[in-house]
Parts: sequence; structure tokens; C-alpha cells
Amino acid sequence: MGPQAIIALVLAAMCFGGGWKIRDWKAGADERAAVEQAAADARRRTKDADTAASFYEKSKATQDVRERVVIKEVTRIVSRPVLQQMCFDDDALKVLADDVSARAGSLPVALP
Repeated sequence: MGPQAIIALVLAAMCFGGGWKIRDWKAGADERAAVEQAAADARRRTKDADTAASFYEKSKATQDVRERVVIKEVTRIVSRPVLQQMCFDDDALKVLADDVSARAGSLPVALP
């Protein structure tokens, strides 16, 4: 083997090693780009989740306010005067007495 062959082999080995190193750099750059893209996607998803959470909290606060209004409502009971003395005329008393006696199975009661 002559000096030219040795130089050619050394040159081929250097080119192969240089190509291998450049390929390694390219793979590292691709991997870094993929990691940066994943981080950007994660930041975007976090921002979207924060936006959705703040919207949910605002709507929940609105619902809580409505709920508090319902809870704070007071039911007022209006009492009406009840007739304490009821007066029946003679005809009404006779109908009432006939009904009571019919239910009891006895003869009608004579009224004064």
C-alpha cells in the first residue's frame, strides 16, 4: 500500500466520521425541535384549560348568586281571620240535623 492509498483511507475515514457527526447534530436538532414543539403544545393546552376554568368559575359564580337569592327568599304566610261564630238559620239547622240522623240511622230530630 502506497502513501496515496493510506491518505485516501484516512480521508475516507475522516469523511465518514464527519458525516456521522453531522448526522448526530441533525438528529439532536430534530429532537430539540420536537421537544420545543411539545412544550409549546403543553403551554397552549394549559392556556386553554386556564381559559375554560376561568369561564367555568365565572358561570359558577353567577349560578351561586342566583342560588343565594333563592335561598334568601322569605315565604310570608298571610293569616286570615276565621269566623269564630257561625250562625245558621232554621232551614240550615234542619238540613244539618236530617243529615246527621240519616248517617246515624235514627229518626230525624225535631228542632225547637
